[in-house]
Amino acid sequence: MALIVWGVNHETASFVMREQVAICNADLASTLPQLTNNGVLQELVLVSTCNRSEWYIVADESARVIELLAEHYNLSLEALQQSAYCYKEAAAIDHLLRVCCGLNSMILGEPQIFGQVKDAYQMACQVGCVGPYLQFLFNHVFSATKRIRQYSKIGENPVSMASAALNLAKCIFSDVFDLHVVLVGVSEMTLSALKYFHNSGAASITIANRTFSKAQEYAIQYQAQAVELKNIIPSIARANIVISATGSSSPVISDAMLKQALKLPRQRPLLLLDLGMPRDIEVPSEPFDFVYLYNIDDLKQITQEGMAKRKTAAKHAEKLIKDEVQHFIKLFSERRFAGMIKAYRGQAENLRIQEVNKAIRALNSGQDPAVVLHSMARALTNKLMHQPSIQLRQASYHGHVEVLEVAKRILGIGEHNILNDDPTLLDQTD
Repeated sequence: MALIVWGVNHETASFVMREQVAICNADLASTLPQLTNNGVLQELVLVSTCNRSEWYIVADESARVIELLAEHYNLSLEALQQSAYCYKEAAAIDHLLRVCCGLNSMILGEPQIFGQVKDAYQMACQVGCVGPYLQFLFNHVFSATKRIRQYSKIGENPVSMASAALNLAKCIFSDVFDLHVVLVGVSEMTLSALKYFHNSGAASITIANRTFSKAQEYAIQYQAQAVELKNIIPSIARANIVISATGSSSPVISDAMLKQALKLPRQRPLLLLDLGMPRDIEVPSEPFDFVYLYNIDDLKQITQEGMAKRKTAAKHAEKLIKDEVQHFIKLFSERRFAGMIKAYRGQAENLRIQEVNKAIRALNSGQDPAVVLHSMARALTNKLMHQPSIQLRQASYHGHVEVLEVAKRILGIGEHNILNDDPTLLDQTD
């Protein structure tokens, strides 16, 4: 059986192609058995996100896999081959580690894909599409991913406006859980910040927008509060962070509004993040104590620095991934031959039981214990050494030096080779 990965992502396939093969979480439970009922795919984990769909497969007939996928998704074989990538064995393991570590993501080092892969694996387990190989592989990759992300620090530096905003907040405030956040406008950047601060456990989040119903829609989804933009001053007064990105042609938070909101003494700083272009927050005519105003260029510098650091971390992660791939291959090889080792130990154990029972019968019949012990030890030694001795003799006769060298390591024979000293020793085990 072979490990194979077929996939399409934002770099190899058009949006239309990705849409055709995308599977929502609700349909995974039915899709996985459909793909594995053909007898070709022995094991399968299907990872499907907005930017990628990947099939991690164990199969006997690797040439038939792409044909089955094309047939299932009603695609021409040529169209799927042109848009898809394929990795096998070590390259497939390397790819899975890169995906889980965020090295193949649109945002370098992002952690969300790791959780998505784990969810996909759990679903495949629940419907019975995971066998011993993928179980061993994915559990190893999950542990390795945690180590690689920790040691390389691939996800520590902000590379998006929202993550930069959260990073700034952590620099200024001691505890994110106590923060009261106000988001002005419903835009891509404010919604991204909404998710970041919601997932970080901010004490409260308020969404202010000209269209109240739009603010209310997201407020309900994220357990936040919604206000009309014209009523924002009380929200600013009790806020710790205000993030604005409206696309307005003129400031939506004026100098006068800030003065009114900040007329009472504050016990904690206020972080104003103006992500609008043109500006959403008017530059104060006079400075306020403990008020920090950053614009989009300030955050861009932070994200650029963060990306440079992540690229450096990615190089470290890639080296760790190579090491993990080799480690897995060795672990799996060891696992493949574990049955042989178990059988060998069982064989030795059976010989031991036979000789012990024989010795017990001899002792019960009144024979000298010392004689019985020596006889048992000699018999057990001869039986354990019999087959290896035959094979060593045959390897010597045919001049199979490489076999003899391996045997020396397996049997723990040092540089002093007894076979060259006294060949009659071999006869004592017959």
